[in-house]
Amino acid sequence: MSFNRQSPIHPVLRACSAIVQILLACSWAHAGEWVSETERDAPESKLCQALNKHLNDSVEGCVHYVLQSYPQFSDPPWHTLNPHEHLELLTQLIAYKNGTPTQAIPDFAPFRPRALDFINRGGQMRVWRTHLISNFGSETKDEAPSGEQAVVQLLEPVDSIYMSGKCSDNVPVRFIPYTFIALPDLSSIDKRVSAPVADNLLPMAVMLHAGQPIMIKTIVDYLDNSHLMDGSVSAWTDLPRVGLRQACNFRFRSGKAHTKKVK
Repeated sequence: MSFNRQSPIHPVLRACSAIVQILLACSWAHAGEWVSETERDAPESKLCQALNKHLNDSVEGCVHYVLQSYPQFSDPPWHTLNPHEHLELLTQLIAYKNGTPTQAIPDFAPFRPRALDFINRGGQMRVWRTHLISNFGSETKDEAPSGEQAVVQLLEPVDSIYMSGKCSDNVPVRFIPYTFIALPDLSSIDKRVSAPVADNLLPMAVMLHAGQPIMIKTIVDYLDNSHLMDGSVSAWTDLPRVGLRQACNFRFRSGKAHTKKVK
């Protein structure tokens, strides 16, 4: 089969061209974008806008680490704990991590193997003594006592869905954090913290911004190792007497809805 410059475009080529255009359009639309849901007159509006841009400039497969790598964030002065020396606390936190942090668990023995597995897989524990939360409940009467709190984190080694070569080499984080408030002697979780507050704090990463704590919560759903289908990222701060409050919120607007419109 031959064609010349004057020949009309062959129907097969025209169809192939149309298919290519559709695939390109779908590929672009599928990528989606992060959209800020924070009001422009909110106190942290400028920070939220900057974080929104940082999210959209980053790799989809690294969402759990994106805001932690924001240049104006820094790590708190964590103190590394030897998990073998705090095995009882680790066992409790492993149990609470898979349930409600303030639930009554009569026997932690069944969770001991999971704690040891956590250690064997390279899991880490650390503590930062600071006054992180001003309120342990939802009312003013639940205001937290003054003084330092033992903020304990478990660092869970990530699996392939988050680290399958999709993350930038300059992203230092290789763990997903789980955050708790423990008793000062690290013997147990601090059960004065209400279940809603403990549940909210559990999946948060803790960073510093201008010397003040800022907590990052990431909830994402992947289609595969790199394609993000749905997700939300929020930044939280502590308001004196009130407690945790959401400062910024971002929602992933998937391009999937747009692909349905492409014909």
